[in-house]
Amino acid sequence: MKACVYASPGKVELRNIPEEPIERGKIRIKVAYCAICATDAHVVKRGLWDAPLGIVLGHEVSGIVVEMGPDAGGSGLKIGDRVIGSPLRNCGLCEQCRRGRPQYCNAYSDMVFGGMAEYKVYDQKNLYKIPDYLALRDASLIEPLTCVMRAMDLSNIQQGDAVCLSGCGGIGLLMLQAIKAKGASRITVIEPVAEKHELARELGAEFVIDPKTESVAERAFEITSGLGYDVVIEASGAPVAAPVCIDIAGKCGTVVYFAVYPTDFEMPVNLYDLYSKELRIQTVYTHPLIYPRAVDFASEINLDRVIGIEFPLEECVKAFEAFDTKKYPKVVLRCSEDELL
Repeated sequence: MKACVYASPGKVELRNIPEEPIERGKIRIKVAYCAICATDAHVVKRGLWDAPLGIVLGHEVSGIVVEMGPDAGGSGLKIGDRVIGSPLRNCGLCEQCRRGRPQYCNAYSDMVFGGMAEYKVYDQKNLYKIPDYLALRDASLIEPLTCVMRAMDLSNIQQGDAVCLSGCGGIGLLMLQAIKAKGASRITVIEPVAEKHELARELGAEFVIDPKTESVAERAFEITSGLGYDVVIEASGAPVAAPVCIDIAGKCGTVVYFAVYPTDFEMPVNLYDLYSKELRIQTVYTHPLIYPRAVDFASEINLDRVIGIEFPLEECVKAFEAFDTKKYPKVVLRCSEDELL
């Protein structure tokens, strides 16, 4: 089968590789779409998580069940079902799983990559059926949507809270719509790429701050009448964007560092400033049990507008180049023939 692999530091390429064997409790899907995540780019550029050369990239996947392994019927899935895949495995038996933290399962510490291919084999626990009204193209964004919803759960945004979002890429635009759905006020986006400003306004931003041409702090306090934001969410992953989030948060506010930053990035924090504001800093990982909620929530937001450009799997190199321009909110690979979509 054809697949997009991490070929060498900084490089991806299309290769023909053997299909994965299907074992007990496993299900094979024909991949319809796989979206490019920033973590895919971090693997290629930084060697994130010590990913080995030759690994098939991609974990934001939608597809169709084409083969059931022995004892895979417990999922309730059948051949022909439209599904999404979760990259997080959990055993359900270890101490972390039993304490309600399956994302930190002791048995499985790795993510399931391999979505940028014609076929992908999953454990039956990692597949979720999607309703007919949800397009497979849009469904490839369910995985990042679960991360966004985890951020919403942890940020505890209340109706009327003033909220600022730093970074308006693909996941940022999902976050923006989730923030609006929470009933936030004075919704502000900090985004240096001018091409994204209008779309941010369309999807819920009342205010847009361009950090290349404006003082973020001055504009933020102007928007909030000098109070600062109740919640600030940093979703760009750019180290330069991280420090100002604490500056523009208001008293008793929360700063959520959502993005994945370089593993060696460290940010000085003045603890007295945090104390004086009674400020809370929150980070976000993910949670595998959010998938059913995310599938239901998908009908309440616009996923299609978040997808900026689409490439066939054969043009995966061009797709990663397009991702690197930062002009497109989300870049997706079409991995199957049109008649399946």
